[in-house]
Amino acid sequence: MDLDPQGGCAVSLGISPDSLDKTVYTALMRDTGGPPHGFHLAPSNIDLAGAEVELRQMLAAEQILKCNLEPVPDKYDFILFDCSTTSLGMLTINALTTARELLIPMSMELLALRGLDMLARTFTKIHEMTNPELSYSSILAAKRDRRSSNSPRILVG
Repeated sequence: MDLDPQGGCAVSLGISPDSLDKTVYTALMRDTGGPPHGFHLAPSNIDLAGAEVELRQMLAAEQILKCNLEPVPDKYDFILFDCSTTSLGMLTINALTTARELLIPMSMELLALRGLDMLARTFTKIHEMTNPELSYSSILAAKRDRRSSNSPRILVG
């Protein structure tokens, strides 16, 4: 599920997010009972940016994705949530409340490491308050500038 309003998953798979009638936004905000039918990718587009504001006005907003996906997991072995790398907002909180494991792809840069600290604090709060089953899976080194001696070295496991 593409939970990033920029629609990066869809674009990466050759789908134009602006031409879609059914997206993650419609699944979240219109209670369609799960992701758009017929998709193995639940794409997003810029409409999803409005969900951040709309979710804040809803009761138990952090649970919306989990509730809407309850009938879906038996159909799939895995459901991956692609979240924004720039926000720990309501969409990411919904993903963390719904997920069982957290896999963190990240570039090996100083600012990304600072973001990892913020994510770790959010993970702890989600684990304590809304999803005690959530666990860390691993950190996946997505990019590293081999030319730079300033690139942090992290053991991925």
